[in-house]
Amino acid sequence: MEIFADKTVFIAGAATDLTWRLMPVLERAEARVILMDVDADELMAMAQKGPSLIEPLPVGHLDAKTCTFVGDIWGEEPIDVFLDLIALSDAGKPLQRLETCKAMLAAFEPALMSADGGVISIIPKSHPKDDVATQVAESGQLKLAETLGDKWARWRVTYNVLRPEQGASASSMAKAVSVAVQAGWDNFTGVHIPIASAAH
Repeated sequence: MEIFADKTVFIAGAATDLTWRLMPVLERAEARVILMDVDADELMAMAQKGPSLIEPLPVGHLDAKTCTFVGDIWGEEPIDVFLDLIALSDAGKPLQRLETCKAMLAAFEPALMSADGGVISIIPKSHPKDDVATQVAESGQLKLAETLGDKWARWRVTYNVLRPEQGASASSMAKAVSVAVQAGWDNFTGVHIPIASAAH
């Protein structure tokens, strides 16, 4: 059985190669897919792959204020799988992306609880030569995942993480997404999946 079958999948920061790699799987599963990002043209191109099931949600800014606004409007409508791809986007600086994720996940918490859903966040592994802000943001995102995973466990909401190295391929990340989603359905939370660089 398709792991996304008849599920509602919300993808934040959707205008990425990873989303394109996931599209065939989502189409086969006939999942309802909501794509949120600032690149309206790319979202519309994705939506043309399955116009009856894919809903583009272009926003002016992919920031904390906008994500809170969208989440508040969304309310308690169930979301089964929430894919947080903000870290793969160009939405602000690393610490701003961290604040966006915090606000976004807080705003969509009711929707996740309504579905006993699961979050999967991409948290790329930093390189020792990365600047301090990037490394601090990485630590903050990992702590956020741990804290929310512990908090949500009582409501059967899972939070798993993909940890791609620099240079990891979209194809490898797409396969890891499926593993992380299945782990959530099996009620495993706090799972970290490493993804090696394509050069390895």
